[in-house]
Amino acid sequence: MNHKLTKNIRSSFIERFKVEPIIIKSPGRINLIGEHTDYNEGFVLPAAINKGIITAIQKSTSNICTIISIDFNETYEFSLQNIKPIQNGGWKNYVIGVIAEIQKRGLTLNLLI
Repeated sequence: MNHKLTKNIRSSFIERFKVEPIIIKSPGRINLIGEHTDYNEGFVLPAAINKGIITAIQKSTSNICTIISIDFNETYEFSLQNIKPIQNGGWKNYVIGVIAEIQKRGLTLNLLI
C-alpha cells in the first residue's frame, strides 16, 4: 500500500491531535464476475487492485468525534451523543454509519479519526 500516503496521514494526525495514531490499512479488491454469488454457490473471480483505505485513529476523552479526509480536504466534527446521517454527507456518512452501528451494539467509543 502507498507508503508516502501512510506517512502523510500519520504526520497530519500527529500535527492535529498531538498523539501517535493507530494506523489501519485495508487493501481494495474487485469482483470481475459474481457479485453476491459466492455465498449462493455461484462463480466468483475477485482480484486485488492498487487502491485501498488508510485510517488513523486513537482514543479520546471527548464525546466530540473529529473525522478528516485528506483526499477531500474536509473535516467534520459531531457529538457521539447525537449521531445522525448528514444530507449529502458523502464519505462522512460511511464513518458515521459505522460508529452508529457500533453504538447500537452497546459499545462506547471515544476516538479521534
